[in-house]
Amino acid sequence: MKRRGNMKELRFQLEAIKNINTYDTVGFDVLLRAGIPNHLLFSEYCSINPDLDEYILQKALETVCNSYSSEHIYLLKVSLALLVRSPEYLSKVPTNFFFDLNSNCFISNVDYIEALQKINERIFIDGMALGHSNIDILRRIKPYGIKIDREILGTSDDDMKRYLETANNIAEIAIVKRIENHHELERIRSLGASYAHGYVFYEGESDV
Repeated sequence: MKRRGNMKELRFQLEAIKNINTYDTVGFDVLLRAGIPNHLLFSEYCSINPDLDEYILQKALETVCNSYSSEHIYLLKVSLALLVRSPEYLSKVPTNFFFDLNSNCFISNVDYIEALQKINERIFIDGMALGHSNIDILRRIKPYGIKIDREILGTSDDDMKRYLETANNIAEIAIVKRIENHHELERIRSLGASYAHGYVFYEGESDV
């Protein structure tokens, strides 16, 4: 993974983000299909290999340009190290492109949290656990978007409703990830979610 040449044939998938009240597609999560999970790739490998980080971002942008629409948002996964090192990337992409950061990159680093506060309108935060301390960090950063892992489905209805309400108050868009079936979809919708992505939309979108 440390050599850029090893990733010449990068493959990306655009996963639709849906408004679960209207079923309209509001945007796409741009996922790199690699042998390493995206959250590890961008929190570890890219942080120690800046050339790889920039190369992946450039290829992701090229992929999106093939099906670009100004009516959609696009979430591009990057390492925090790239944005801190090269903040000019924020001005190089259209304003409907957002940088998707994994919380593991900054959760214990005050300097990084302060850096994110300066670019909060262009970022989504992924992988944030449900604890009170993490919610306080989200309130400090105030990102444009929050991605909520499906672990929220294991909480009580009251806890889920409370967390979704908090996420909706902090961010413009709160997306519940990896929703697999209509039962899960109806549950998160009834408790306050407005956006989601996952297998449920592949499974039977034409039947909805």
